[in-house]
Amino acid sequence: MYTIDVTVRDDAATDTSGSVIVVYDPDAGTANIDGSTATLPGALVSEPNAAGQTWLHNTAQYQTRSATTPVGQGKAWTDGTSFRLEPSSLEWLVLPKEGKVASRGTGTSTSGPATPG
Repeated sequence: MYTIDVTVRDDAATDTSGSVIVVYDPDAGTANIDGSTATLPGALVSEPNAAGQTWLHNTAQYQTRSATTPVGQGKAWTDGTSFRLEPSSLEWLVLPKEGKVASRGTGTSTSGPATPG
């Protein structure tokens, strides 16, 4: 993942804009992430008094060498709330040699049980 900044100057002004460029290797492997983090009161706009653990589960991989988008699933939910995030598609997946994982996708926040189904 690389951040590229472009600066444009003329006689009157200067402006800079940045963008992230993602370079991936479809043969890099599979991501399987499970974890949690503390959720403080006020963190969920829809349920401002909610507090507890927010959990994350994500699995992703490129199925073939020629694939340009990964397949998999990701979800997040917060204990004691109706917050659930179910992604509908993954856009990219990067598995650098340092053992880190980065992925991006789109999803929908829904009401539902507080634990994964």
